[in-house]
Amino acid sequence: MGTSLNILDASLQSFIEYQDYNPENGLLALKNIEIVIPICSNLWHLTDNIWNDYNDSLKITYSDIGQFRIDIIKSCKELALLHDIITQRKHASISRPKSDFSRLQIYEGSPINFEDSPAVFIITKDGQKRNVVEVIDKVLQFWYSFIYDLILVKKT
Repeated sequence: MGTSLNILDASLQSFIEYQDYNPENGLLALKNIEIVIPICSNLWHLTDNIWNDYNDSLKITYSDIGQFRIDIIKSCKELALLHDIITQRKHASISRPKSDFSRLQIYEGSPINFEDSPAVFIITKDGQKRNVVEVIDKVLQFWYSFIYDLILVKKT
């Protein structure tokens, strides 16, 4: 249990730091893909850690980790985006995509309008844009809820 929750907490802390205004650099971190990638990687790889940490509870429902991942992606579609982001980053291509991810795009924002801040966008194959902050936030919420439910089941 500890490993998954520690990784999740560390990912949350990195995510908070990524979004924080920094007096030295303002909001420039919000367009830094190099900060986003490790957060995405940790959140996707939590599937492995959770499978290992809660194997006894999960094996009641899932025969193997592959089936667990399929079900998890059905429950949180944003995890599929994270999978494809880190797969493309690691291998330069995605041979077995889990989502309609196409690429990451940096948005520079406006230097004079605080509400128009820089961002990293996830661009899908049909050209839609999703702010990576919203996707990561949704995945964090999903994992906290999922782990909390597993802890409750384990206690009963």
